[in-house]
Amino acid sequence: MTDLIDTVQLQSINDSLIEFFEITLPGSTSIDLRLVSGLDDGSANIYFPTADGSALNEYIAIPIEMTGIEIQSDGAQNRPILNVANLVSLGRSITDNSDGTDDEQTWQEILEANGVDKPEDILGSRVNYRRTLYKNTYRVSDVAGWTTTLPIEFPKSTFVLERIKAESALLVSYELVSPIDLERVKLPSRIIIGKYCPWKYQGIAIDGHEGSGCTYTNTDDQTSFFDIDDNEITGIGTGYTSQQSYSVGTKIKYPTTGFVKIWESIKNPSGVNAPPTEGSRYWKRIDICGKTLNSCKVRYQGVDTNGDPLTRLTPLPFGGFPGTRKFK
Repeated sequence: MTDLIDTVQLQSINDSLIEFFEITLPGSTSIDLRLVSGLDDGSANIYFPTADGSALNEYIAIPIEMTGIEIQSDGAQNRPILNVANLVSLGRSITDNSDGTDDEQTWQEILEANGVDKPEDILGSRVNYRRTLYKNTYRVSDVAGWTTTLPIEFPKSTFVLERIKAESALLVSYELVSPIDLERVKLPSRIIIGKYCPWKYQGIAIDGHEGSGCTYTNTDDQTSFFDIDDNEITGIGTGYTSQQSYSVGTKIKYPTTGFVKIWESIKNPSGVNAPPTEGSRYWKRIDICGKTLNSCKVRYQGVDTNGDPLTRLTPLPFGGFPGTRKFK
C-alpha cells in the first residue's frame, strides 16, 4: 500500500490502473468468476494474488467497467453501475484460461453448472472490486516461479448486484448496492462489546464454526502457550500415558502432534485410563483465551525462543470493538 501511495502522489504516473472483479454467484460460498477490465487486443489474461497472498488466481480479460462510485457520509448510499459483456449470450467463445491450451471450459459451461441461464440469474451476486497498478500484476510467464506474496492494491470494495438497468445482446448494465443497503439488513448485525472478544476461541481452526472469526491454532512445533491471564505456561511435560500417576498440578501436552492442548491435573488418575478431555474429572485445559485485546496480541504476535514470529504478523482478528465505550 505504501508503494501505491507514493506512486499516485507523483505528478505523472507512468502506469495503468487495473480493475479486478470477483463475482460470487447466489448460493455459492466461494468466488465463481474472476474478471479484469479488457486488455490490449491479443494479450493474455493476467494474474493477481488472493488477499492473504496464499494463491495466484487468473483473471479473464473481458469488457467490464464500474461507474458512479461515490462515498457519502449521509443520505442514501450511492448505487454504482457495472457494465459487463453479456456472458450468457457470449459465453460460448470465452474460456476460463488463455494459456494457449484448448482444454478449458467455456463460460457458458461454468454458468450452466451454477444454474445461470439468463442475466437475471446472477442478481444477488456479490462483487469484490479490487484495483492496483499494472506493474503489480503477473503474467502467465510468472506463474511457475511465483511464491507466496501479499498483493499490493488499493482498498477493496464489495457490492451486490441489485437489478438490471439495461440489457442488449452484447452488454448488460447492473445496478449495484452496498451489502448494508439491502432490505432487512440491520446494523450492527451482532452485539457491540468493547473490551472482550465474543468469538469462539479457535472456532474456525478447530471445527469451522460459523460464529467465530478466531483462526488461532496450537501446533506441535509451537514453543509457547498461554493461559487465560495471558501468562506463558511453563513446566509442560510429555504426553499422556494410560494409568500413569500424575500429581495434582502436573501439566502435559496432549495430543503431542498436530493440534495440541495443554492440560493440568486436578486429580491423580493413577490406575485409571483417563486421557485429558473436556469435562474430565482428572484434567482441565489451561491454554485458553482471556478474550481481551492483549490475549489476541500475545498469541498472534508472540515470538519463539529464536525471536521468530510464532504466527503470522497480520492484523489481529479481535471480535470485540475496543474503540467503543458506554455513555449514559
